[in-house]
Amino acid sequence: MKGYILGLLANYLGLALSIAIQIFLMPFLLHAMGQELTGLYYLFMTIANFVAVGVAWMTGAGVYLLASAHSRTDAADPAEVHWVVFLGYTAYAGVVMLVIWGWGVSAGHWWLTSADPTLVVQGRNACFFLGAYIWINYIHQADIALFTALLAQGWANFYRVVSQAVFVGMVFGIVIAAPRLDLLMAANLVGALVAGGWARIHLRRSGRLGPWQWRRPKWDLVRQMFYQKGRDYFIFGLAQFGLIYGDVMIIGAVLGPAKVSAYLIIWKIPEVMALILGRISEILSPYLTRLSARSGQGGVAPLFLCTSRLQHGLAAAAGAAYAFFGPDMAGLWVGEAFRPETPWYYWIAGMLLFFQVVNRHDIVLHAALARLGRLVAVQFAELFLKVVLTLLLFDRFGVAAPLVAGLAVQAAAVTWIYRVSALQESRTGKAAWMREVGGWWLLTAGLMIPLSWSCRKATPGAEMPEVLLALLVYGMLAAAVLLLIEWQRKTTGIFHLHAKLSEV
Repeated sequence: MKGYILGLLANYLGLALSIAIQIFLMPFLLHAMGQELTGLYYLFMTIANFVAVGVAWMTGAGVYLLASAHSRTDAADPAEVHWVVFLGYTAYAGVVMLVIWGWGVSAGHWWLTSADPTLVVQGRNACFFLGAYIWINYIHQADIALFTALLAQGWANFYRVVSQAVFVGMVFGIVIAAPRLDLLMAANLVGALVAGGWARIHLRRSGRLGPWQWRRPKWDLVRQMFYQKGRDYFIFGLAQFGLIYGDVMIIGAVLGPAKVSAYLIIWKIPEVMALILGRISEILSPYLTRLSARSGQGGVAPLFLCTSRLQHGLAAAAGAAYAFFGPDMAGLWVGEAFRPETPWYYWIAGMLLFFQVVNRHDIVLHAALARLGRLVAVQFAELFLKVVLTLLLFDRFGVAAPLVAGLAVQAAAVTWIYRVSALQESRTGKAAWMREVGGWWLLTAGLMIPLSWSCRKATPGAEMPEVLLALLVYGMLAAAVLLLIEWQRKTTGIFHLHAKLSEV
């Protein structure tokens, strides 16, 4: 339980720093560089995340094999698993780096053709730093996977904090004085270098990782990593990254970089809220893996149901908050001049936030049990339908088209498919789910919607301090409701979570 709490707190520290960076960075870039350059920077960062589709799956497969190695005597040697993950990341990231450098050379010829020569130079330099950042950051993920599998998630998240902190230092030390696209990318690169080097030294000195030594990877591990286990993680990740980052790329291609900024203003806050809540589930992944390795798939049911109930309640509270307070949050973030004024945009985003959080919990269960293959077809169907609907709805809904399309697809079918599959994987009946999760979620949603509406209605047209106070009051009341529900659940509530985690 202590390791889980420390990992969660360290993760939230990293998220808090990341949120603080985004709160500052978006308005700063908009005012200092304009919408076009701001959109171009976020497109670059989206590319950095999108190319991970070819390799990020190794973290999931590696964590599964590493966590199993500490729960079964017949499992693979953790050091050998780490070596295979490290080599895979290094090779793939090297190829990506060379491709991005080649793309950078074409700046001014194939893209940025009508841009100012100074911007063309910045674009080329930014691509050089982007490629190096991707290479350093991705090979660092092998060490992060090892920390995670060893239930040392506090350290894994600490090094994410280090990377963000160095980036902030670079921004305040250099970029504010000279707001250039290439300097922003260089700041990301330096952050990755410091965090990656520090983490590797830590692993060596703590005895978790031996001295570097070239050796041929074991073929049976390669087969498990890249085919038996890794295949499903890769295919699933392909659709997952398309769902996460495809919106920005489609908007950039169809509507232009300036509209990317408008879309992010609407969706970035709920996206961050979903990340915060999703960490509760994601940090449970190695615990679920170990429970399954020791007690079978049915052994994960109590922990899965307990955290599923909590996630449904938190998602309902967060979604209702953004539906009513979203315009105020966006205005506080970037200023009212840049904020989209259409109220229903925030309603759609709030509802989509709910579905993303609860679906993430079910996905984490499948990932922890190495059963993502069951969701591959569903993910690709969701991606296909969302892209098609987004393109069809652009004329009617503009930048909100991806949100409308995503909500329609998830609410109509995808969420229910995830749920049925998760119950089957955890050996849980529908009656048990309704008793432990479904009924309590309906009660929570029935309370959160009027509660958030009442708090916002109490400050109609009020200044920002009053709105923030209303939001704080709502948050405190929502937390009280959720804690009361968990207290009432006695032995199946979160207050007894330590008993479940102590089993691993």
